Amino acid sequence: MTDLVQQLAKELAVRPTQVEAAIKLIDEGASVPFIARYRKEVTQGLDDTQLRQLDTRLSYLRDLYERREKVIESLKEQDKLSDDLLARVNAAETKNALEEIYAPYRPKRTSKSFKAKEAGLGPIAEKIFAEAVDPAEALAGFSHEDYPDQESQLDAIQHILIDDWAQNIALTTELKATFAKTAILKSLVASDEKKEVGKKFRDYFDFSENLNKVPSHRLLAMLRGRQENVLGLKVDGEDDAPLARIETEYNLETVQPQARQDFLKQTAKLFWLGKVRPTIEHSLLTEKRLAAETEAMNVFAENLRHLLLSAP
Repeated sequence: MTDLVQQLAKELAVRPTQVEAAIKLIDEGASVPFIARYRKEVTQGLDDTQLRQLDTRLSYLRDLYERREKVIESLKEQDKLSDDLLARVNAAETKNALEEIYAPYRPKRTSKSFKAKEAGLGPIAEKIFAEAVDPAEALAGFSHEDYPDQESQLDAIQHILIDDWAQNIALTTELKATFAKTAILKSLVASDEKKEVGKKFRDYFDFSENLNKVPSHRLLAMLRGRQENVLGLKVDGEDDAPLARIETEYNLETVQPQARQDFLKQTAKLFWLGKVRPTIEHSLLTEKRLAAETEAMNVFAENLRHLLLSAP
C-alpha cells in the first residue's frame, strides 16, 4: 500500500496524505464527484480532475501490483527468479511491459518446445548449440514416433532453441529498442468496398509515418478505423540490424562446422521473424495506444476542470 500511495502522489504531484484520504473514501464507495464536492476538507483540496486521474490510476496500478505478485510467484515455482529478473519485474511500469518480461517463462505445457523436450530432444539441442557438431550427426541414434524423420527432428530442435533464446530478456529488450528506431506505422484501407462507407478515414487509406512521431489524435483516428473494419494497421521496420545483433549475441559467424552455422543462422532468423518481432510490433503499438489514450483522457479532464471552474 505504501508503494502505491507514494507512486500516485508522485504522479499527481500531491502529498501522500491526500492520496491516502482519497483512496479510503473511494474504497468506502464514495464517487469522484461526491468527494470533489463534499469531501475537500478530507482530501485537503484535491479537485475533480486530480481525483479522476487518481481513481483511474489506482485501479490500473492495483491490477499491475496484483499481477506482478502472481508473476513473481510463478517464477519462484519454476526456479527462474534471478536477482536480475526480479529487478526487471519490479521495474515494469505497465501491465504490457510486465507481460513482455514474463512471456518467455509463462508455462506452456502444449508448446512445441515442451513436447520436443519431453521426447528427449533437449540434450541434443544443447549439444548442437554448444558443440562443434553437425546437426545431422548429433541426431544419430535418436528415434521417436512423433519425430519420424530428420526434418521434423531439426524443426523441433529449432523450437527448443527459440524458446530458450526468448528467455534472454536483456537481448529481447535491446532488440525492441533497435527495432523501434525504424518502426513505421502503416495504414491501408481494408478493401475497395470500405472506401465509401469509411470515407471519413480516407486520409489513412494509404498512410505511413514513423511510429515515434505519430501524434495521439492521428493514432486514435486510425485505431477507430481499424475497429470499424475500414483500416488495417501494421507496424513495420528493418530486420537487418536485429538479425545481426542476434548473430553477434551467439557468435554465429564463428560457428563450425558450416552445416551447424547454417542451421543456427536459420534458427536466429526464425527466432526474430517468427517469435520476437511479432511480439515487439504488438507491444510498440499497444504502448503508443495507451500513451495516446492517456493524453486524450488528460486533455478531457483538463477541459472538464475549466468548464466546472467557469460554471456559475
